[in-house]
Amino acid sequence: LIDAREPIKVGRTRIRDYHAKNKWMTVAEVLTYSSNIGSVKIAQLFGSQLQQAFFNKLGLLKAPTIELPEVTGPDLPNDWDKPHDFARVSFGHSFALSPLHFTQAMLPLFNGGFVVPASLRKGGNMGNRERVFSIRTTRQMRALMRMVVLHGSGQRADVDGLGVIGKTGTAEKYNSNGRISSFVGAFPAQDP
Repeated sequence: LIDAREPIKVGRTRIRDYHAKNKWMTVAEVLTYSSNIGSVKIAQLFGSQLQQAFFNKLGLLKAPTIELPEVTGPDLPNDWDKPHDFARVSFGHSFALSPLHFTQAMLPLFNGGFVVPASLRKGGNMGNRERVFSIRTTRQMRALMRMVVLHGSGQRADVDGLGVIGKTGTAEKYNSNGRISSFVGAFPAQDP
Protein backbone atom coordinates (compact mmCIF):
# COMPACT_ATOMS: atom_id res chain seq x y z
CA LEU A 1 0.00 0.00 0.00
CA ILE A 2 1.12 3.52 -0.83
CA ASP A 3 0.27 6.46 1.44
CA ALA A 4 -1.25 9.12 -0.84
CA ARG A 5 -3.19 10.95 1.88
CA GLU A 6 -1.19 14.17 1.65
CA PRO A 7 1.03 16.00 -0.84
CA ILE A 8 4.74 15.32 -0.44
CA LYS A 9 7.70 17.65 -0.66
CA VAL A 10 10.68 16.56 -2.74
CA GLY A 11 13.51 19.04 -2.82
CA ARG A 12 11.89 22.40 -3.48
CA THR A 13 8.80 20.89 -5.10
CA ARG A 14 5.49 20.09 -3.45
CA ILE A 15 3.84 17.22 -5.33
CA ARG A 16 0.10 16.74 -5.17
CA ASP A 17 -2.61 14.82 -7.00
CA TYR A 18 -4.94 16.68 -9.36
CA HIS A 19 -7.88 14.53 -8.29
CA ALA A 20 -6.72 13.57 -4.82
CA LYS A 21 -8.27 10.53 -3.17
CA ASN A 22 -6.49 11.32 0.12
CA LYS A 23 -6.06 7.69 1.13
CA TRP A 24 -3.76 4.70 1.19
CA MET A 25 -3.72 3.20 -2.32
CA THR A 26 -2.82 -0.08 -3.94
CA VAL A 27 -0.44 0.06 -6.89
CA ALA A 28 -3.46 -0.57 -9.14
CA GLU A 29 -5.23 2.46 -7.66
CA VAL A 30 -2.13 4.64 -8.13
CA LEU A 31 -2.29 3.85 -11.86
CA THR A 32 -6.09 3.97 -12.14
CA TYR A 33 -6.42 7.38 -10.49
CA SER A 34 -3.13 8.82 -11.84
CA SER A 35 -1.70 9.53 -8.40
CA ASN A 36 1.44 11.65 -8.72
CA ILE A 37 2.12 11.10 -5.02
CA GLY A 38 1.85 7.34 -5.42
CA SER A 39 4.04 7.34 -8.53
CA VAL A 40 6.80 9.23 -6.73
CA LYS A 41 6.68 6.90 -3.74
CA ILE A 42 6.85 3.81 -5.97
CA ALA A 43 9.80 5.27 -7.90
CA GLN A 44 11.58 6.05 -4.63
CA LEU A 45 11.43 2.33 -3.78
CA PHE A 46 13.47 1.54 -6.92
CA GLY A 47 15.73 4.57 -7.32
CA SER A 48 16.82 6.71 -10.24
CA GLN A 49 19.26 4.20 -11.76
CA LEU A 50 16.59 1.54 -12.21
CA GLN A 51 14.16 4.18 -13.47
CA GLN A 52 16.70 5.30 -16.11
CA ALA A 53 17.46 1.69 -17.09
CA PHE A 54 13.73 1.04 -17.59
CA PHE A 55 13.31 4.18 -19.72
CA ASN A 56 16.36 3.15 -21.75
CA LYS A 57 14.95 -0.33 -22.33
CA LEU A 58 11.80 1.24 -23.78
CA GLY A 59 13.91 3.48 -26.05
CA LEU A 60 12.92 6.70 -24.28
CA LEU A 61 16.44 8.05 -23.80
CA LYS A 62 17.29 8.41 -27.50
CA ALA A 63 15.51 9.53 -30.66
CA PRO A 64 13.09 7.02 -32.18
CA THR A 65 14.34 5.21 -35.26
CA ILE A 66 12.24 6.08 -38.29
CA GLU A 67 13.07 6.95 -41.86
CA LEU A 68 12.67 10.72 -41.42
CA PRO A 69 15.46 13.29 -41.03
CA GLU A 70 13.29 15.52 -38.80
CA VAL A 71 13.15 13.04 -35.89
CA THR A 72 14.29 14.50 -32.61
CA GLY A 73 15.30 12.96 -29.33
CA PRO A 74 13.61 13.45 -25.98
CA ASP A 75 13.96 16.53 -23.82
CA LEU A 76 15.35 15.00 -20.62
CA PRO A 77 16.24 16.37 -17.18
CA ASN A 78 19.77 17.73 -16.83
CA ASP A 79 20.46 15.77 -13.65
CA TRP A 80 18.26 12.70 -13.23
CA ASP A 81 19.72 12.06 -9.78
CA LYS A 82 18.34 15.32 -8.40
CA PRO A 83 15.42 14.36 -6.13
CA HIS A 84 13.27 17.04 -7.78
CA ASP A 85 13.78 15.76 -11.36
CA PHE A 86 13.71 12.09 -10.40
CA ALA A 87 10.37 12.55 -8.62
CA ARG A 88 8.76 14.51 -11.46
CA VAL A 89 9.93 12.01 -14.11
CA SER A 90 8.12 9.25 -12.20
CA PHE A 91 4.75 10.74 -13.15
CA GLY A 92 5.70 12.02 -16.58
CA HIS A 93 6.89 15.57 -15.93
CA SER A 94 10.37 17.10 -16.44
CA PHE A 95 10.79 15.46 -19.83
CA ALA A 96 9.10 15.67 -23.21
CA LEU A 97 8.59 13.19 -26.04
CA SER A 98 7.08 13.36 -29.49
CA PRO A 99 3.78 11.48 -29.98
CA LEU A 100 5.64 8.94 -32.16
CA HIS A 101 8.23 8.39 -29.44
CA PHE A 102 5.59 7.91 -26.75
CA THR A 103 3.55 5.53 -28.92
CA GLN A 104 6.63 3.45 -29.68
CA ALA A 105 7.36 3.17 -25.95
CA MET A 106 3.78 2.13 -25.09
CA LEU A 107 3.55 -0.46 -27.87
CA PRO A 108 5.08 -3.32 -25.81
CA LEU A 109 2.13 -3.15 -23.41
CA PHE A 110 -0.25 -3.69 -26.31
CA ASN A 111 1.67 -6.17 -28.49
CA GLY A 112 2.70 -8.85 -26.01
CA GLY A 113 5.90 -7.26 -24.71
CA PHE A 114 8.05 -6.25 -27.70
CA VAL A 115 9.78 -2.95 -28.46
CA VAL A 116 9.49 -2.52 -32.23
CA PRO A 117 11.35 0.39 -33.84
CA ALA A 118 9.01 2.66 -35.80
CA SER A 119 9.13 2.45 -39.56
CA LEU A 120 7.35 3.88 -42.60
CA ARG A 121 8.15 0.76 -44.64
CA LYS A 122 5.69 -2.09 -45.08
CA GLY A 123 6.70 -4.79 -42.62
CA GLY A 124 8.77 -2.21 -40.78
CA ASN A 125 11.47 -3.28 -38.38
CA MET A 126 9.76 -6.42 -37.07
CA GLY A 127 13.07 -8.31 -37.26
CA ASN A 128 14.59 -5.80 -34.82
CA ARG A 129 12.01 -6.29 -32.09
CA GLU A 130 13.18 -6.93 -28.54
CA ARG A 131 11.15 -8.45 -25.70
CA VAL A 132 10.99 -6.11 -22.70
CA PHE A 133 7.91 -7.48 -20.89
CA SER A 134 6.63 -11.01 -20.39
CA ILE A 135 3.22 -11.95 -21.76
CA ARG A 136 2.01 -12.23 -18.15
CA THR A 137 3.14 -8.67 -17.42
CA THR A 138 1.42 -7.29 -20.53
CA ARG A 139 -1.82 -9.06 -19.57
CA GLN A 140 -1.63 -7.59 -16.06
CA MET A 141 -0.92 -4.11 -17.44
CA ARG A 142 -3.80 -4.36 -19.91
CA ALA A 143 -6.12 -5.31 -17.04
CA LEU A 144 -4.88 -2.26 -15.10
CA MET A 145 -5.32 -0.01 -18.13
CA ARG A 146 -8.87 -1.30 -18.49
CA MET A 147 -9.47 -0.18 -14.89
CA VAL A 148 -8.19 3.30 -15.85
CA VAL A 149 -10.91 3.47 -18.51
CA LEU A 150 -13.68 1.88 -16.41
CA HIS A 151 -13.10 3.58 -13.06
CA GLY A 152 -10.26 6.06 -13.26
CA SER A 153 -8.93 9.04 -15.12
CA GLY A 154 -9.77 7.64 -18.57
CA GLN A 155 -13.51 7.10 -18.24
CA ARG A 156 -14.29 9.43 -21.14
CA ALA A 157 -12.47 6.99 -23.48
CA ASP A 158 -14.81 4.08 -22.75
CA VAL A 159 -16.85 2.91 -25.73
CA ASP A 160 -19.46 0.19 -25.23
CA GLY A 161 -18.43 -3.05 -26.88
CA LEU A 162 -14.84 -2.07 -27.69
CA GLY A 163 -13.07 -2.85 -24.42
CA VAL A 164 -10.81 0.21 -24.63
CA ILE A 165 -7.64 0.16 -22.51
CA GLY A 166 -5.31 3.07 -21.94
CA LYS A 167 -3.69 5.67 -19.76
CA THR A 168 -4.20 9.38 -19.34
CA GLY A 169 -1.51 12.00 -19.02
CA THR A 170 -1.48 15.62 -17.93
CA ALA A 171 1.14 18.21 -18.86
CA GLU A 172 1.38 21.63 -17.30
CA LYS A 173 1.68 24.69 -19.52
CA TYR A 174 4.49 26.72 -18.01
CA ASN A 175 3.37 30.01 -19.53
CA SER A 176 -0.12 29.80 -18.00
CA ASN A 177 -2.12 27.96 -15.39
CA GLY A 178 -3.51 25.58 -18.00
CA ARG A 179 -2.92 21.89 -18.56
CA ILE A 180 -2.81 19.68 -21.62
CA SER A 181 -4.48 16.29 -21.24
CA SER A 182 -3.63 13.27 -23.34
CA PHE A 183 -4.69 9.67 -23.69
CA VAL A 184 -2.98 6.66 -25.23
CA GLY A 185 -5.06 3.59 -25.76
CA ALA A 186 -5.89 0.49 -27.73
CA PHE A 187 -8.74 -1.97 -28.20
CA PRO A 188 -10.01 -4.60 -27.71
CA ALA A 189 -8.53 -5.15 -24.26
CA GLN A 190 -7.93 -8.90 -24.69
CA ASP A 191 -6.16 -8.59 -28.06
CA PRO A 192 -5.32 -4.97 -28.89
